[in-house]
Amino acid sequence: MTLAASPLTRVSRKVSAKHCRQTLLACFLAAFTISCDEKHPSQNVESRPKRFQTVTINNIEPRRDVAGEIIDAHGGCLQLFDGRFYLYGTAFGTNESSLALNCPFRVYSSPDLERWTYEGELLKNQPSGVYTRPCVVFNPNTRKYVLWYNWLPKLWNGQIVAAASDTPVGPFTIVNPNVPVFGSRPGDGSLFVDDEGTGYYIYTSMGDDYAVRVERLTPDYLGPSGKTSDILATGCEAPVLFRRNNLYYALCGPLCPDCPKGSEVMVFTSTSPLGPFTIKSNINRRSGNGASNELGQDVLFAHSFNEGAPIVPAQQTWVAKIPMSGEPLFIWMADLWGSARDGVKGHDLQYWSPPLKFGPDNHGVLPVENVERWDITWSTNSIGHPMVIAVGNFLAAPEFIQPEPGEGNNLAWLLATSPEATNRNGVLAVKLAECACQQTRYRNTIMVGTLAAAYAEAGRFDEAISTGQKACALASQSGEQDLLGKNLGLLELYRQHQPYHEASARPADSLNH
Repeated sequence: MTLAASPLTRVSRKVSAKHCRQTLLACFLAAFTISCDEKHPSQNVESRPKRFQTVTINNIEPRRDVAGEIIDAHGGCLQLFDGRFYLYGTAFGTNESSLALNCPFRVYSSPDLERWTYEGELLKNQPSGVYTRPCVVFNPNTRKYVLWYNWLPKLWNGQIVAAASDTPVGPFTIVNPNVPVFGSRPGDGSLFVDDEGTGYYIYTSMGDDYAVRVERLTPDYLGPSGKTSDILATGCEAPVLFRRNNLYYALCGPLCPDCPKGSEVMVFTSTSPLGPFTIKSNINRRSGNGASNELGQDVLFAHSFNEGAPIVPAQQTWVAKIPMSGEPLFIWMADLWGSARDGVKGHDLQYWSPPLKFGPDNHGVLPVENVERWDITWSTNSIGHPMVIAVGNFLAAPEFIQPEPGEGNNLAWLLATSPEATNRNGVLAVKLAECACQQTRYRNTIMVGTLAAAYAEAGRFDEAISTGQKACALASQSGEQDLLGKNLGLLELYRQHQPYHEASARPADSLNH
């Protein structure tokens, strides 16, 4: 049995099966190398004390709360308040865009970054509009928790709102519904509190070509003090600011709304939170795509968004400061847009990097590592005040260049269903098919059907069945009766724990299904 227009997509350029095997297959098999666990010698767990707790940071499965629900908190921050971690973000639910109206802000708490409790929504009776980039800090002067966020009552007229609460979980009361920052039509932003307690806000100005600035706040953190930096960069969003030792790091990336391919990240440094800042590195650009990410060189954004440019296909949201016995760790956090296997935006994953590595002589931040899983070991003697004593056991993600949806789907179908066993590779077929579905938001019947076939070839029959059912539902909703019938037939194979393999090789020019 074959699916209409299989390998489940129509592409304008016909490609022969032989050419596909000799070029695309060779290219992706060469690039897709699965790494084994790496135990770094400098992070040898044998030196750990006998009393410890190890948790795994998993970047390839949805994080869930203690009730088993997928955590829905995007574009926010992770803070440590009084010995407990708090994860803030926008809850998108089943909305299809980050610009959907009235998405609430949520907060979850955890003692160890593994056991998460849903604490509720931050605002009550919020006015209509688009809500993005919630950031909460504690003010040691007023003993209040302060929330700043971007509110767009009308696209694209953004404004900053400041709110306050006696607790980190709210509810927060709006104090200033239109904070008068220097920039015109403010967009993405985040708060930073310096070691001595001064507050700052780094943000973009949509009305100034998405310029990035930093402003010093008033002592209560509820408004700007009038002191502002020069423009760090233009055409940017998702900025964050943090301090390490006596150096300030400002990170931002090019415009990347809901982008499955992810976004690069520029690093600027200064000896003052108001600058002047100097560009130092690009930490989320894969080498070999026409531009350097080496430290100390003039590095510009790859505005062309070459395939495979980002190391991690995600958009930056935050840099979390994690306590350690010596110097604290800094964890880079980014949203993996379009990564949810069920296509629900609220289920998109969030990437948490291993601790950032810094260049010598304050030259910037080294490129991020794409890691599927890694471990944190907490001292059990610091209950209520968690303290990292070791990190390690990194499982590196396979290096992968993301193709266009049609090309990836074609190759995934070949790898999953080829009659020649030597041409089949279920693991790579799943990766390619998932990428194609992510880029098309799991709305293309043909591509979802390919993903089901890939899961079956990889032996993941439960996922093959659920994905095949989704393909059938999509076909039924769109009136694609031929596709519905063929997917129903394939679904019966998956229920019998059988993958689908084509009976014979296709003609040389018939990969245009």
